[in-house]
Amino acid sequence: MITSKYGLGIVIGGIVTVYLLINLVVPNISSVLVGCYVMQPILWSGLFFVALRASWRGTGRKLKFSRQMLLVGVLLGVVQITVLIFVGLLTGLGNSAYSHTPYGMFLNFTLFVSALLGTEFSRAFLLSAFERWRGFVVMAFVALLYTLFMMPMARFGNQQGAGEAFSLFGGTFIPLLAENSLACFLALTGGPMAAIGYRGILEFFEWASPVLPDFPWNVWAFAGTLVPLIGLFVTQALFAREAHADEAKEMPHFAESVAAGDC
Repeated sequence: MITSKYGLGIVIGGIVTVYLLINLVVPNISSVLVGCYVMQPILWSGLFFVALRASWRGTGRKLKFSRQMLLVGVLLGVVQITVLIFVGLLTGLGNSAYSHTPYGMFLNFTLFVSALLGTEFSRAFLLSAFERWRGFVVMAFVALLYTLFMMPMARFGNQQGAGEAFSLFGGTFIPLLAENSLACFLALTGGPMAAIGYRGILEFFEWASPVLPDFPWNVWAFAGTLVPLIGLFVTQALFAREAHADEAKEMPHFAESVAAGDC
């Protein structure tokens, strides 16, 4: 059940607005510094506050916070980075294109932290608003939405043939969809901080590491998809086991109530 169509519309409108402005307006700003490191953080921060305010005002269910799921998210991020580094040692490593001067890292962190907050709080709000619907369908829809949301619009128009389109689909879209599926499950069960714990590790590694794995697209399609999917299945199994354990703990109390004639 959607508790407020108005609040939901505001958040979805904010997501669409941020995507369109970043892809259609910001690239046309003459100063790259202003466009990337001023306008984009402002837009992402605005989306973060819109989602946070919508949750506070009760337009969706209150956002969850689970310390356990936060730790799970961080652990999954560390495992994924470890696997990617290991595969990178086998296939090749390359120098990062990002600046690693103190000033450059400050600007980059401002951008990626604001984007992370805007993305994950809006994601968690959408999942909480649709929580009473069929969980798998909602999670799949939100994962697909954010996969498209994270892909620059220019990538769709720069394909020169079927080969490049296939590499975009297999090497970018599918791994990103797997990552977003895991992030959606973490946000659904543990709130935005659980998803931030997972994706924050990945983003920090990408922006801060001076050396990054240099994969061919087909290797990235395999490694970048398989690791998040395994993480998703394992996390679902752990969450299901915890849920069954909680139900088992409640059963004796329920039986005592029945025996006492309270039910």
